[in-house]
Amino acid sequence: MNTYEFHEIANIFPMMSEEEKAQLKVGIQEKGYDSSHPIWIYEGKILDGRNRYEICKGLGILPPFQDYAGNDPIGFVVQENLLRRQLTQSQKAAVAVGIKHEWQKLNPQGRPINGAKNGTISVGKNRDLAGKLVGVGHTYIDEAERIQRKDPIVFEAIKSGEKTISEVNHEARMKKRELALDAREDDIDDRPIVPYGDNIYYLSAAWQDRHPDFIYVDDKELLPTLKRRSWFYHKETKAEFSLREYAQVQEFPDSFKFVGTYEKIKDQIGNAVAPTMAKFVGQKLEGKTIGDLFAGCGGLSCGLEMDGKKAIWAIERSVDYARTYKVNHPQAKVYTRDIKKLDPKNFEKVDIIVGGPPCQGFSLSGKRFNDDPRNELYKEFVRFVNELQPQEFLLENVPQIREMEQQIREDFELIGYIVETMLVKGEDIGMRQRRHRFFFLGKKNGND
Repeated sequence: MNTYEFHEIANIFPMMSEEEKAQLKVGIQEKGYDSSHPIWIYEGKILDGRNRYEICKGLGILPPFQDYAGNDPIGFVVQENLLRRQLTQSQKAAVAVGIKHEWQKLNPQGRPINGAKNGTISVGKNRDLAGKLVGVGHTYIDEAERIQRKDPIVFEAIKSGEKTISEVNHEARMKKRELALDAREDDIDDRPIVPYGDNIYYLSAAWQDRHPDFIYVDDKELLPTLKRRSWFYHKETKAEFSLREYAQVQEFPDSFKFVGTYEKIKDQIGNAVAPTMAKFVGQKLEGKTIGDLFAGCGGLSCGLEMDGKKAIWAIERSVDYARTYKVNHPQAKVYTRDIKKLDPKNFEKVDIIVGGPPCQGFSLSGKRFNDDPRNELYKEFVRFVNELQPQEFLLENVPQIREMEQQIREDFELIGYIVETMLVKGEDIGMRQRRHRFFFLGKKNGND
C-alpha cells in the first residue's frame, strides 16, 4: 500500500474525533470498505478521505484510490465533507477561514469561478462566498480569523470542536477581568466617592467619559428629567449627586425617608411622581382621602398630603418600593400583592383614587390600546374606579399617553366620570428639572 501525504486543501476540514474514528473503524471491520467512497488523490496527495485512509492503513486494508481531475478541488472537498460531517457553527467558521485562505493562495487577485463574467471574483468577497458554501455568517468567520491570528493553537481547538468561539471569547473576558482585579491594588482610579451615610461612601460605577445620561451640572442650572438611571455630577467638585440631592431634584422634602440599597433608592427616586407636581395638580381635587394604585415609593401621595389630603391605603407590588411608602405613610394599609388578584370590594371607600399605571404598550399609530399585557394594568385602574366609585380620580403618565386621550376619556365616561386633562411642565411650576407629565382628572358625573 502506497504512502501518501495530505494535501493542504484536505486540511481545511478537521480530522474526525477519536470517537468518530472508532465508529468508522468498526463499520469498516464489520461491513468492509464501501468502494463508492474512494480516497481521492490530487497532485499526488490525498485530497479527501484522510480518516478512511488512516483506518485502512492500520487495518492492513487496501482502499480504492481515484485521481481528482476537476478544476475546483476546494469546492469538491467542501461538498464531500459537508455531506458526511456534523459540524458546529464555530467549526464551520474555522472551515470558512481555511477556504478563504486557500482561494487567496490559488489566485491572490481573485479566484477562478464558473459563471463569473471575467472568470474571477474579488478577494474581498472570498469570505462571504466561503460563508455561503458552508452555511455560516460573516461575523463568525471574522471572529474565527481574529482568533487564528492571535492564537493558532486555540483556533485549531475551535476547528476540532474542542471549544466554541463563544467559549474562547468568554475565557478571554474572564482572564482580562482577573488581570484587572490583580492590577487594581496598584492602579486606584480617580472616581469620586459619594456620601451615603455616616462614614459610608459609595464609589460611583457611572464614572466614565461618555454616557447618554452622564451630565455635569451647575448648582443653579435647570436640569433635564431625572430618570432611574441618570447620573448628575457637580461641575465644580466633579462629585456625583448624593441620594438626598437626587431626592431634592424630585423635590421630595428632606424629611422623606428612603429605605433600600443605593441603587434601589436611586430607582425609587427616578421613577417617582415629583411631590411638587402632585401637590400642584391636587389643588383641583376636592376629596380628602386617597387610595393609591401603583404607588411606587409614594411621591404622588406625598404631594397630595402636602395639600391636606390623607392616604388610607396603597397597592405597590415591589416590596422595596412598598417599604419606603409604608415608613412615610405609617397610617396607610400597604398591599404588595398583584393588583389583578385583589378584589376592590375588600378595600375601604375613599374620596380619590390616584396612580400611574404603566401604559408602555399603547400604540402611537392606532386609536386603541393594543394587546400588550402591560396595558392590563391600565384596565386594573379602570376596574378599581368602577368598583369603588370614588368622587374623583387622578391618573398620571408620560406625555405620550396623550395619543390615547380620547380612548381614556371614553373608558371613564362609560363608568360615569367627566374627565379633564392637564400637561404639567416642571419648569413652569418652579421645579428645578424639565419634567413633563400628563394627568387625567376625573369627577363623578353630577359633582360640580
